[in-house]
Amino acid sequence: MDWLTLMRAEWRKFFALSGQEKWLLAVSMILLPVFALAHRLLGLRRAQGALNRCLPGRGSLPCPVSGRPGLARSASRMVEIAARRGPWRITCLEQSVYLRWLLARHGVATTLRIGVRKADGRFEAHAWVELLGEVLNDSTDVGARFAPFSAR
Repeated sequence: MDWLTLMRAEWRKFFALSGQEKWLLAVSMILLPVFALAHRLLGLRRAQGALNRCLPGRGSLPCPVSGRPGLARSASRMVEIAARRGPWRITCLEQSVYLRWLLARHGVATTLRIGVRKADGRFEAHAWVELLGEVLNDSTDVGARFAPFSAR
């Protein structure tokens, strides 16, 4: 396949998205890299504070929303696409914190989970988001692969 054919295929995928998904993707393509950069420069707490100051409170991101569970799944998928297509690598922590923040702005309460494991003699950590115990931005067995810390 040549470059032009690939681009057409990508545009077809984009235009096939719902209006809500297009909006979530556009917002995430802008804000996710900004949040990731702020996280790396300022640290997690200050980066979260900056996001909250820029767009404070629930409902600050007007969007045509059609159902909270649908919104959570759509947002997770669009954030994952934005993370893959963005200007640099986004960590699972950055992606999960951003997704949780985005959903909170639409009144969807989620849980940020962080788990650890030891693989091949190395310590590894991973973050993901759950909605009512259902994993949104990872495979359903992530809790078995990483021992999660207690949710608060």
